[in-house]
Amino acid sequence: MILLIPIIAISGKRGEFVSGKFSFRNGKPYLTERSDFIENVKEQCAKSNTVGILDIDGFSSRSINSDIIKEVKIRRRDTILITRIETLDDVFDTLCSNFDTIAIPNHTSEKGLIHDALEISDSVMPIGFFVNGKEIESGKTKTEYISETIGIMGKVLILDADTGEMEGYDSLVTAE
Repeated sequence: MILLIPIIAISGKRGEFVSGKFSFRNGKPYLTERSDFIENVKEQCAKSNTVGILDIDGFSSRSINSDIIKEVKIRRRDTILITRIETLDDVFDTLCSNFDTIAIPNHTSEKGLIHDALEISDSVMPIGFFVNGKEIESGKTKTEYISETIGIMGKVLILDADTGEMEGYDSLVTAE
């Protein structure tokens, strides 16, 4: 199954969250245009029952934005947290959040982390960031990355940095 998942890019602290359009520079997301946080959440949630929450600050500071983990909760939606995960401690920190799924970026995590995380919880998924059609860590095409990752993990997320769109795949899909 292929699932197109809208993304809500968030930056800031409790009571001062901002959101908006985003892009990528050197594998790190950043806001290109700011908009009202609540309005952006409403707009993205109208598109799907599943939404991705992209922790802009987590990637730029190399530390998970704890205010997002503690404060952001979207009711009646499945939520996927996309933040910089480097170690198993980061996985534990995020598993105690309000999010249904924790996306572990291939390009920021320790080697083998996704395997260790899957032994702890079914609520984690690998995510590959793609720029110019190539996964930024391995250089693999989308088809290669999806086929290899699904063969090992059974599920995968793809975040296309060129379009800002996210796709979810499970083991029932072969990449086009």
